[in-house]
Amino acid sequence: NKGDYFYPENRLKKINKKRGINYKPGYTDAPEVISYPVIPIKSLKNLLDFLKFFTIPGLKNITTPTLIIQSSNDTVVNPKSAQHLHQYLGSQYKKVYWMDGNFHALDEPGKKQEIYDVIFSFIDEVTKNNI
Repeated sequence: NKGDYFYPENRLKKINKKRGINYKPGYTDAPEVISYPVIPIKSLKNLLDFLKFFTIPGLKNITTPTLIIQSSNDTVVNPKSAQHLHQYLGSQYKKVYWMDGNFHALDEPGKKQEIYDVIFSFIDEVTKNNI
């Protein structure tokens, strides 16, 4: 609906209403991180406009080798975002690494070593292959 553009909260509801997954407004899996339970509509509209007009079109300009790490059931960022980034990044060398779990913060206890290993392996692969 064209009128929805002027009501970013409607766009946010549509974005967050994905196959029964309840996306949360805060970092519930990382309480030590600052969370924003209320987002002013003007700020949200500005963020969505920035994403639409600058971030998304600019992905093709990123040509650096890129590793995307995403939790398979993240409740803050829709996991489809990782697929979108991978598809539209301009880099010829890009990978998505899926982590099991429903956490958002990458410093989840018990996951740090896995993350370090994946990052190290990616950097090692890029440098050895002179990418």
